[in-house]
Amino acid sequence: MERWAMVALGWAVGVGVAPWWLPQSAMAGAVGALAAGVAVWRGSRVALVGLGMALGWLGVATQPSGPVVRGWVTVDGRVAGAAVGSEADVAVRRLARPGEAWQASRGRVRVRFSGRPPSPGTPVIVAGRAQPLQRPTLPGGPDAVTDARRGRVHTRIVARDAAVVGGERPTRHVPGDATGLLRALALGDRSSVAPERLERLRRTGTSHLLAISGLHVGAVAGAVTALGLLLLRGLAVFRAQGVPQGPAWLLGAMVALVWAWSVGAPVSAQRAAVLVLMVALGRATGRSPQPWALLGLAAVVVLTLDPGALGTASFQLSFGAVAGLIRWQPVLARPARRWWAPLRWLWGSLATTVAATLGTLPAAAWWFQEVAPLSPVANLIAVPVVTFWVAPCAALATWAAEPVGGWAGALGTLGVQVLEAGLEPLALGPLTPAVGPLRACALAALLLVPRHPWRGLLPALLLLLLRPVPTATQVTFLDVGQGDAALVEHEDGTRILVDGGPPGRQVLHWLRRRGVRRLHRVVVSHCQADHAGGLEAILEAVQVDELWVPEAQSCATLLACAVEQGVRLRLRPPEALSPPPGFDPDDPNDGSLVVREAGVLFTGDIEKTGEAAVAGRLEPTPVLKVAHHGSRTSTDPAFLGAVRPTVAVISAGRRNLFGHPHPHVVARLAAAGVQTYRTDQHGTVVVRVTTHGVAVRTKRAGESWTAWRVHPRVPEPTTAAARRPPRGSP
Repeated sequence: MERWAMVALGWAVGVGVAPWWLPQSAMAGAVGALAAGVAVWRGSRVALVGLGMALGWLGVATQPSGPVVRGWVTVDGRVAGAAVGSEADVAVRRLARPGEAWQASRGRVRVRFSGRPPSPGTPVIVAGRAQPLQRPTLPGGPDAVTDARRGRVHTRIVARDAAVVGGERPTRHVPGDATGLLRALALGDRSSVAPERLERLRRTGTSHLLAISGLHVGAVAGAVTALGLLLLRGLAVFRAQGVPQGPAWLLGAMVALVWAWSVGAPVSAQRAAVLVLMVALGRATGRSPQPWALLGLAAVVVLTLDPGALGTASFQLSFGAVAGLIRWQPVLARPARRWWAPLRWLWGSLATTVAATLGTLPAAAWWFQEVAPLSPVANLIAVPVVTFWVAPCAALATWAAEPVGGWAGALGTLGVQVLEAGLEPLALGPLTPAVGPLRACALAALLLVPRHPWRGLLPALLLLLLRPVPTATQVTFLDVGQGDAALVEHEDGTRILVDGGPPGRQVLHWLRRRGVRRLHRVVVSHCQADHAGGLEAILEAVQVDELWVPEAQSCATLLACAVEQGVRLRLRPPEALSPPPGFDPDDPNDGSLVVREAGVLFTGDIEKTGEAAVAGRLEPTPVLKVAHHGSRTSTDPAFLGAVRPTVAVISAGRRNLFGHPHPHVVARLAAAGVQTYRTDQHGTVVVRVTTHGVAVRTKRAGESWTAWRVHPRVPEPTTAAARRPPRGSP
């Protein structure tokens, strides 16, 4: 690799580790100066990487720390980074609380806009509710809190009102765009694309075509450059000395740069714009830049503008794809050098898509855990259709006046129909590689760093196939916000999932990273969304032997999914404590299944009536999963006296609207001498019940795992008096 590439690699490492070791500016400057001296003196790769690390630390450390604000606030500033979904960072110039005057401020805040965020550099005024930036994050998954620290962001604002200073951005519509795909291609706005179309693109590995990516930026630059070269050749007829071609390349680069920023400047577009600009400068000056040096320079520019971009899927996928092309495309295309031209083109196109897939595999296996098996073939069809047909029509339909815009919209819609017809047979079920952040880095190193790429392919494959094996029986209570999900792992390999958390795929992704491909049992305490919302995705993706449910009426959708997947159903199994007779199915909390596994009593959302119904059949249990997220209507003193837990775990969302857990419940547990852990405060909680006591460790978003802490078990009562409820309980 060239020197710029080595510096950029160190720069990315420095930005990556900054949240855990963030030096002061003076210290970072000293380290940077020392590393620069060593790099100039020795010029070795290690010295260049060290220089990049120091500069990365310096870039993060010298940023002003963002304000820490709570409650309603109005901020005046500029959008400082590319949007991620509906969120973007805003560099604050001043802020004001209700009834107070403007105050000068510095640093960044993260803003959740009601719609699509403005482009970077846009001045905005945002009013909304501010709160510390804390989010539930499962171990090994992307951590928004850590990523925010790279930008020195500490506050998140949910915008109630947001205005662009100097006027609202014009709202553009694509004439005749019934599919929504033309608008997505022209403006990067997927909001009007039907879910089934997005699913088809996802299953064929072509959803990247809807993002404003390097492909689009390169196409715009290429089209403008080609037009400029054509005009210059026409002018050359009137000049004997000829006309230099550099202006045409620079014009294409500048138009692409302006267009990329006008559609929101996502990280992939920023990367492509820098690459196009560097190539244009090289063409204009007669120089031929090296690919690794260009990619490294683009990474440095993007991370200088927004260090937090390093932790986004867009950055990792975008730069990974280009790195894969540089490393693998020449290797894969080499066998076809002497083939017939059409076959050579076909093989080269397949080699390009396979190389890009290998480059994005580490990030895809971490973020999305899905790889379309026929993605190279699908992209072989989709890329030419989108690049040369649909995307130009989308641009004309968006920006050209009528009747040209209408004609382009109709022609683009026809292109979309052709594209969908070609992709439909290729929409197979995806492969599901899954890794955590460390294994993703190791996978990237194996695939992209070796001088001879084939040498890293077999170790990379083994890294994907290796799965962790439980070394002891333990229970993991997942930090899923205002919901419940826990995995019981026995030493013999038996795995039982109790509830699946709110709707979404985060629990499924964690199970895959954990190496769980089979669940021997899934227990649904009751079929409310905060407990069973994530189970449908799990049933579709993981082999499940048994599904326990308390009743059929409210679980109809889940039961239908289980039947479709061939899962054995058990209604109110005798091994669990069945709901009391006559419970109201419209309020199923008291009908929750209560089960005891690995020394833990899982109580669902039972309330006082349900607790009274099962208390007489309970034995002292070391660990209690507190019912109903710590609601005041649960954890009655009599029930607590019957269970006599050593440790209690409360699953509740941070700053939830219900006020869970209730202070009376927390006080009641403390009075009984129970050590209480809460997912809203401690994050994910892992417990192991041993003969010596209950061992517990926790992990919060943005932090490492705590050390194991052992709580001696409460002696079992020997008399009836010892079973009485604790005194002084509210």
